[in-house]
Amino acid sequence: MQIVLATHNRGKMEEMVQILDHLSVELLTLDAFPIIGDIPETGSTLKENAFIKAETVHKITGLPALADDTGLEVDALNGAPGVYSARYAGENATFEDNCNKMLSELDGLPMAHSKRPSHLLKKKKRIVFHIVGKLYVISQSSSKNG
Repeated sequence: MQIVLATHNRGKMEEMVQILDHLSVELLTLDAFPIIGDIPETGSTLKENAFIKAETVHKITGLPALADDTGLEVDALNGAPGVYSARYAGENATFEDNCNKMLSELDGLPMAHSKRPSHLLKKKKRIVFHIVGKLYVISQSSSKNG
């Protein structure tokens, strides 16, 4: 079986391949489908954006498509930053700006939870799953881009 990874993001592709490597499937990237450009993420939630990407790729290729929308939905912040994760501190904010804003809002909390919705679409059947993790609030970042 073939599955198309519905992303142009090299980092996401590598991560998905690593996670799915043990399965007996052939993973295809969007490099095999140059007709597919950037897919507008017009959803109001990470889950909706993941579905939009999977549905778009599935309709164009006719193959099962796997998509996710990476962002943080922090329970302690009522689901924020959600779809605004990359621009949480403003439209031209840097990764560091976004981290600093979140750290200031989480000040005093030892831990929060995050969700990362993903979709697998195959012949009008949709499988939705969430990668859920714990965020431990620290006072400085050890990463530069996520």
